[in-house]
Parts: sequence; structure tokens; C-alpha cells
Amino acid sequence: MNTNHRGQLYGQIFVYILTIVVVGFILVYGYRTITGFKDKANQVMLLQFEKDTKIIVQSIASDFGSVVKKELNVDDKTNLVCFVENYKNFDKSNPRSSDAISPIVRESISSNSEINVFLMGDGLRKSFSTGKISVDNDVLCIKPQNNVIILRLEGAGDHAIVSRWV
Repeated sequence: MNTNHRGQLYGQIFVYILTIVVVGFILVYGYRTITGFKDKANQVMLLQFEKDTKIIVQSIASDFGSVVKKELNVDDKTNLVCFVENYKNFDKSNPRSSDAISPIVRESISSNSEINVFLMGDGLRKSFSTGKISVDNDVLCIKPQNNVIILRLEGAGDHAIVSRWV
């Protein structure tokens, strides 16, 4: 009879160990899945930002004199959005800005890149060309408030003038 109880004890230990392994696997898998969903959502948000920015700049550029207020959403990892002048020529070795310019943005400017929009976080999150834009001080950088930036866009015939909405 004593050996029967010992067999039950070993069986219970095996069940407990198996339960711990299964629960651990479920927790790790669940965490990775949720993190993956969040990363995909951030990627979609960045793509949507790019699409919305291109559409609004292209649509307003030819509408001379019209002004539009545009709220654009960014993901929660983006902490700065920079727009670079590409309509008028400026000293690309020393661009003017009211904010500090990231070395990545500065390098892109000095290399005569066509890219004129930069989303920064812990490094460069996304960059793209949005068409001909003009900004004050060569580079305009805006910090998102609650993952939103608010732009003032003005049509100038062949380009758009981009500034902060005040």
C-alpha cells in the first residue's frame, strides 16, 4: 500500500511540472503575440501618416492661397516629426531651424536627398518624400502631443507651405 501512495505522489509532481511548463509557454507566446500586434499597429500608423501627408500636400499645393488645418496621427514611439524645405535652395551645410536638428536629418540634407519628412524616435523611425514643400528656417520639427501633430498647410500654386498650427 505504501508503494501505491508513492506512485500517486510522483504522478502529482509530474502533473504540477507539466502544468508549470504549459502555463509558462502560454504566457511567453501570449506576450510575443501581443507585442507583435503592437509593432504591426505602429507600422500601419506610420504608413497611414505617410499616405495622409502625401495626399494633403499634393492636393493643397495647386490650390493657391487656400489654407488647411490637418491633424496627423503618429505612433507612440515617434517623438519628433521634421519637415525639410525642398522648394527653395538653402545652405545645406548649415540648415536653419528653431529646434535642434538630428544628425540623421542633417546628413540627409547635406547629401542632397529628396527625402523631406522624417519621423524620429529612438533613431529614425521613417522617412519619405512628400512633394515640394516650403517651411520657415529650412527645417521645421514638431513634437507630437498625444501622438498627434497639427499642421497648417497653405497652397502656393506649385508647392505647399507647411507650418505649425497656432
